[in-house]
This record gives sequence, C-alpha cells and structure tokens, in this order.
Amino acid sequence: MTTINTFEDILEAMERNPALRDAMRRHLLTEELLQLPSRVSRLEELVAELASKLAELTETLARFVEQTNLALAQLNADVTELKMSVARLTEGQDRLTEGHNRLTEGQDRLTAGQNRMSGQLNNLIGSDYERRAARVVLRRLKRHFNIDPSEILRSSTALGNPDVTNLLNRVVDAGIVSEDEAEDLELADIIVRGQDPGGVTVHVVAEVSITIHEEDIERASRRAAVLESATGGTTHAVVVGESASPASLEIAAQEKVTFFQIMGR
Repeated sequence: MTTINTFEDILEAMERNPALRDAMRRHLLTEELLQLPSRVSRLEELVAELASKLAELTETLARFVEQTNLALAQLNADVTELKMSVARLTEGQDRLTEGHNRLTEGQDRLTAGQNRMSGQLNNLIGSDYERRAARVVLRRLKRHFNIDPSEILRSSTALGNPDVTNLLNRVVDAGIVSEDEAEDLELADIIVRGQDPGGVTVHVVAEVSITIHEEDIERASRRAAVLESATGGTTHAVVVGESASPASLEIAAQEKVTFFQIMGR
C-alpha cells in the first residue's frame, strides 16, 4: 500500500491509477466543467459548419452580384441600342415629314398653277361667252323692246367707255345714287344704249350666265333700277344664258326681267 504524504505522492498515485484520477476529477470539478471539452468540441464543429455555410453564401452572393452586373450591363447596352433606334426613327420621321412638306408645297404650287390656268381659261371662255351674249342682246332688242341699239356702253370688250363713268360720277355727286350702287352698276356684264321709235334714249342692263339663277335675275333688276335712276329714262333688265328653270323664269316674270336664251356651244 502506498503511503501518500505530499501532493506529488497524490499526483503519482493518480498517474498509476486512472480510476483514482477519474474519481479525483469528479470530486474536484462540477458536471458542467466535466462536459466542457465535449461542448467545446461540438462548438468547434458548429463553427466549422457555420464557416462552410458562410463560404457557400459568400460564393452564392458573388455569383448573384456577377449575374446582376452582367444583367445591368446588358440592360444598359439594350437601352443604348433603343435610344439609337429611337434617334434613327426620329431622324427618319423628320426626313419623312420634310419630304411630305416638300410634296405638299409642290402640290400647293401645282394647284395654284392649275387654278391660275383655270382662271385664265375661264376668263377667256367667259369673255367669249359675254361677247356672244352681247351680240344676242343687240340682235333681239328690236324684236323684244322695239329698240334700235346704237352703242354697247359696257361689256367684256368695252369696259372703259367714259359715258358710263361720267354719268355715274355726276349722279353720285348729285346724291341721286349712292357710291355703293354706282360701284355695283359698274360690275354689270352688259350695258347697251339705243332709241325707241320716237328717238328717246333707252338703256338695257344684261347679266350673263350659262344657267340663269335667281341671283342673276336679282342683279339685273337691281342694276337696271340704278341706271334708270341715274338717267331718268327707261332701262330694261335682261338675263342671257342657255337655260333657266321654271322657278327662275317665274321670278324673272315677277321682276320684269327678260330672258334671252343663247344656243349652247
């Protein structure tokens, strides 16, 4: 049996007897301290596991950042391409608009030219038609009104006859007709002066239109009345054309306006 006198003897005894060492450990340490090594070992395992998962998370995050950067770069490239496409489209639209404007300007110039040509042609046709109408009036005055025509005072070929102008100036100054009435009479298509069987001067105011309408009849009646006031003598109102509706002829009869029919061209 070993005698134990010193602390070293105790240590030597525990070295030789593991059961004694374990009993001494249980006697001196609490249960928690005894379990500490196993807990530290478990903690180390948990830390290692956490570190592994953190590494995986870091790798996943890195891949996500990389993919996000790639996606943003692609998005920026797509936006840049879209902007360029929009710019090209806008430029194309501008060119198209400019071309359309040039085409519209060309069409406007063409239309204006056509209108001028049409107006010139209408003037030529109208002047020729009025000359024919004036000849009709001269031929028919004797038959319809027993008037011997002596002079055409106004038509497409006699616009500047001073007799009409001087007459209107005198009657306007005298207050017999108004300035507006005088200007309106100067727009008459045909004015003819003649004599009745007694040698008295008689005038005829004629309005010319291919188809006679109510406004033609009204103008002839109105202008003949102005000329009658200006001369103080008889003035007949006449309309000359190729046709007139029954309603227009009825209005002409009511207004005492004579219709001279001219043959179609």
